[in-house]
Amino acid sequence: MHITPSFFIVCRAFQGFGIKFILPNVMGIVGNIYLPGTQKKNMVISLIGACAHIGATYGMFWLGLIVHYSSTIGPGHFMHILY
Repeated sequence: MHITPSFFIVCRAFQGFGIKFILPNVMGIVGNIYLPGTQKKNMVISLIGACAHIGATYGMFWLGLIVHYSSTIGPGHFMHILY
């Protein structure tokens, strides 16, 4: 199987779809667990919101590294990461 940069881009897009479907459920569960208007609830919801963007940024960073080194070293070199 030949891994191309397009493969990693498509995989990253599917990761985005995953969080798109999970995040509303997580926010609903957190909204029901903590009491309304408390600082704890506000902090947890803020951290969830911040982690989504931080995760997207780190994901793109690591994707760039993997695509860069897989294209310079040779195809299939980073297959152990995927399995």
